[in-house]
Amino acid sequence: MSVKKVIHKRIDLTLLVLVLAFSLSALCMLSTRGLGWFASNDRVEGAGMSVAVNLPSGFEGELTCYPITEIVDTSYTVSYEEQVFSLPTNDPNSIIYTEYKKALAVIININSSAGGSVHVSLSSSTGLDGVASADNKISNCIKISAATLSDDLTVATKTDATYRFISIDGGVATKAQNLDLGRFDVTVGENRICFIIEYDETLLEYVSQRILSADPNTFRVTYSNDIAFGVAE
Repeated sequence: MSVKKVIHKRIDLTLLVLVLAFSLSALCMLSTRGLGWFASNDRVEGAGMSVAVNLPSGFEGELTCYPITEIVDTSYTVSYEEQVFSLPTNDPNSIIYTEYKKALAVIININSSAGGSVHVSLSSSTGLDGVASADNKISNCIKISAATLSDDLTVATKTDATYRFISIDGGVATKAQNLDLGRFDVTVGENRICFIIEYDETLLEYVSQRILSADPNTFRVTYSNDIAFGVAE
């Protein structure tokens, strides 16, 4: 086995904890404050990540994040025993035990007194310039998918709407700065908007190859936050 292959595996095992341990930790604030609190603030920052909210009066809510215990095709079983704001380690050899799968269910709960609609977006503050660096960015290796929740809320089923900041065509990568996650109708009462966030294996492979090309001796990659959610009219 070549040295490069050994290093590549080491990168795979340290890419690993992903990023969302950093990025989604900022969302913990939402679980206690709620979107109603953020509506009175132009921008709230946390560990390098921010959430911008611009909602009309009559809307209240919170953002919660839960682990996944089972994945069958596009169906993700959601565990509500605890809130978790980081993905499990990307451990292809199952060396590290975890009861959770490598995905998170992000649920925006909105209560409305009049109904209407909200627009959800996700933005990145960085481009491709740092993709080959051991000091990397979370937007370079995640994907986010819209999902629908079952009546008992225990299963989130992914739709065909999956978004990535980086697109690769013929080995050439381009990066979007903003992802339009869609407009969602809100009825009077309680509403839930669900997304699944997970690793994108193609992007993990792309990032590790770029890093190895730049420095074959790299064995640890650190990701920092560069994403911001937006919820607006």
